[in-house]
Amino acid sequence: MNNALGKTGTKILGVTKGLGAAAAVGVTGITVARAGMYYYDGGGDASVGIKAGLDVVMTGVGFLGPVGFGVSATYFILDSATGGFGGYGAIK
Repeated sequence: MNNALGKTGTKILGVTKGLGAAAAVGVTGITVARAGMYYYDGGGDASVGIKAGLDVVMTGVGFLGPVGFGVSATYFILDSATGGFGGYGAIK
């Protein structure tokens, strides 16, 4: 890879991958915290926990190489395009 990108390109790719991983961890933490607060505040809809858990799992799948990234990206694109799969697991 170093031959194709050069030293600078390889460094930039490494930084970009690190930023992407940090963002994934941050967003996953926010998802878990929001679901936890929902239940802490007395929420009882099981779909909130199921959707949050599925989001966490699909984030992890994104780190399993190119195929995992494709599966995870497809999930999150569909999630976004359908308004959270029609509002499934939405915190109201």
